[in-house]
Amino acid sequence: MDIRSPRSIPALRSFLRLGSYYYKFIKNFAKIAMSLTNFLKKTSKTYEWDEICNEAFETLKAILVKTSVLKLPDFNKDFEIHFDASNFAIRRVLVQDGKLVAFERKTLSETKRKQPIHEKEM
Repeated sequence: MDIRSPRSIPALRSFLRLGSYYYKFIKNFAKIAMSLTNFLKKTSKTYEWDEICNEAFETLKAILVKTSVLKLPDFNKDFEIHFDASNFAIRRVLVQDGKLVAFERKTLSETKRKQPIHEKEM
């Protein structure tokens, strides 16, 4: 791995989890992170960190550092709540003036996955 890259596979997974926490607010997040995701999917134990992976890592790092991802709430203005649920996860987003204020995501257990969507809890 490149010296500027994550030092280990767990560090890269952690970095991608952080970035995916804000994916909805980062344009082309999945496209940028694709090479890193594919890197982690490799079945062999020999991981090769190439220039494409390094470029994706540096791009995501720059976006996360430079972009103001979270906005401080202004309690004098209205909030919007965005809710997204699927068979395996639930996401809630608190938005104000089109900017993210808070975000929560939960992966559902096997038991919760079998329940109707209106019965699933965070």
